[in-house]
Amino acid sequence: MAHFTIKSRTFGEITFSCPNEGGYIRVTGNGWDHKQICEGGCFMGVTLMASENTLEQCARRWWKAFLAFQREIA
Repeated sequence: MAHFTIKSRTFGEITFSCPNEGGYIRVTGNGWDHKQICEGGCFMGVTLMASENTLEQCARRWWKAFLAFQREIA
């Protein structure tokens, strides 16, 4: 299992994980317990997939979209 962690002042430690050979990306932290992430910084919709080599890039892209969505609704 591949893991990548982002440390956020607002949300704490957020850990993304996926199978090494590729599969759905799941996120843990901030009360989320292995939730699947989807396009656009959401948890519903087109589910994102990654492998060990692409996890960091996908996680950062999702995190950026997630933060932009949080600013919109605030």
